Amino acid sequence: MDMASKIKKTAFFRLVFYLFVVLFFALLPVSVAESGSLCVFYRAFGLLCPACGTTRAMTNLCHFQFARAFSFNPLLVCFLAPLFFFCAAQDIVTMIRRRRGRETPLSFAEFLLLFPYLW
Repeated sequence: MDMASKIKKTAFFRLVFYLFVVLFFALLPVSVAESGSLCVFYRAFGLLCPACGTTRAMTNLCHFQFARAFSFNPLLVCFLAPLFFFCAAQDIVTMIRRRRGRETPLSFAEFLLLFPYLW
């Protein structure tokens, strides 16, 4: 199977993944997300990990409560969420361009998915 067919095969699943992530956090009520910590590391050891507050921060971010999201996890708000949305937007634009018949290089998300095959 060549690389072009692998890219086409994963395109639908990547779109579903992007929609699922955004809709999950947008439809999850803030009160449910803030009801308690879901972190396994925190529950086991009582220490905060770098990912603690990610669910609460992402839920508040999708509800446009930026200051509150920043208070739960600044790393997510400043770096990871913008990176996710940039990769998703670039990947979707690349898929649309390919659908219209334009030659485009690999998007960042495709590169990450195909890196083991390219190595």
